[in-house]
Amino acid sequence: MNASITVALAAGVLMGGAVFAETPPNPSIGTWKLNVAESIAPQGKTVQPYTVTIRSTSPILDYTYESVDDKGNKVVFNWKAPTDGKVVDIPGVPGLRGSMTMLPSGIVDAKLWMPDGTYENKFCIMGVSLRKQTCMAQVTSPEGDVVFFKQIIEKQD
Repeated sequence: MNASITVALAAGVLMGGAVFAETPPNPSIGTWKLNVAESIAPQGKTVQPYTVTIRSTSPILDYTYESVDDKGNKVVFNWKAPTDGKVVDIPGVPGLRGSMTMLPSGIVDAKLWMPDGTYENKFCIMGVSLRKQTCMAQVTSPEGDVVFFKQIIEKQD
């Protein structure tokens, strides 16, 4: 093999390695909004629009959730904790506790314990476009009643 081909191959391998060595930005980072039209509310409830702004996902998941509750009160809380499944207090809503677990498949298992005793277990998975997530959830009331819902959240930026 002549020297110019060897140099060209070496340069190609180095440039290719540099391309593969770059870590693509995490598609979860950014602002996400609930698509009310594509979502299915829990039985007997209406869908309340919300926005989630994700700042980082590893090693700490850091996001802000903003919405309005059924009574018209603004609900804002920040999550800043590892996705290790440990239950933590969530600043911004007294009595709200939660845990987040990132499963090897890329599915996020989110659990919330509300101050009134309601429990929510939600699984979210990113779609192939990396601009839409589908979340399926079960909510158990303090009385033990169970309802299901689906949320579609879409990337805004």
